Amino acid sequence: MHGSGARPIIPALARLHETLAPFAWPLVRATIGLTLVPHGAQKLFGWFGGGGIAGTAQGFEGMGFQPGVFWAVVAGLVEFAGGLMLAAGF
Repeated sequence: MHGSGARPIIPALARLHETLAPFAWPLVRATIGLTLVPHGAQKLFGWFGGGGIAGTAQGFEGMGFQPGVFWAVVAGLVEFAGGLMLAAGF
């Protein structure tokens, strides 16, 4: 159990847990990162039915974020590049 002192609810699964535990965080990082990438692609490139920079900027300006283009690029880059980096383990 990696020294946590926790006991498994189902003791028969302790060996399975110890085997799969090293893969848990990489799986979480990959799942979240690869979920963020398409959201960023919608904002930056208009892929997957997104509005691209222009549509996203209009949406941001409608929410009061000025200038909308700047915030659309920032949000898109954070989601796209950040998602790729998270999935890669950075």
